[in-house]
Amino acid sequence: MMNLSYNSKSKATVIFVSNSTRNSSSSSRSSYSSRTTVFSL
Repeated sequence: MMNLSYNSKSKATVIFVSNSTRNSSSSSRSSYSSRTTVFSL
């Protein structure tokens, strides 16, 4: 169970990084919101 949780967290981080790179500094506010959503998941 612990391993699965860790893997999930890593995946979320990757998604956040990808989103940040795609939007770059286009929407700083949007990026922050996205991060909160990822953490919530």
